[in-house]
Amino acid sequence: MGNLRSLVFHEATANRSVAHEPEVIPGLLQTEPYFRALFADFGMSSEEMDAFAAVRMERQLVMFRNNPAKFTFLCTSVLCAWRSVTTGS
Repeated sequence: MGNLRSLVFHEATANRSVAHEPEVIPGLLQTEPYFRALFADFGMSSEEMDAFAAVRMERQLVMFRNNPAKFTFLCTSVLCAWRSVTTGS
């Protein structure tokens, strides 16, 4: 989690940030349910997942600070087209 805390620090002090995520929604735009679904198979305990989720959600505060950085998010259109499919009864 040290790398994530470093990222939080750098995002908090940046004037500009560009994120390119071709396969997932960028971290700063992720909701907590999306994040938890994305990381569900990483083998974390519920306590680890809660702590990791709290830090990830803390990152979003950087977008609402006084004089926020300019953020640019580059995503593929595939991200908007994904659908969940359940089979069986």
